[in-house]
Amino acid sequence: MLERLKTTPELAAIPVLMLTSPTDHAVMSDIAALGASGTLMKPFTPAALLDQIGRILELKPRRP
Repeated sequence: MLERLKTTPELAAIPVLMLTSPTDHAVMSDIAALGASGTLMKPFTPAALLDQIGRILELKPRRP
């Protein structure tokens, strides 16, 4: 799904935060390589979620 989103020109600029279960580093690397804006491993705190969203919004280019 992420790969399809990131390879569709009309959708590629949409930031994606992946929420995942604990997994190995290879999967995390794949998620990053596919263009996820961030990754948050479950379980996570509300503060961690807000922090990741804030970081993504800071990176997103603003429209004039």
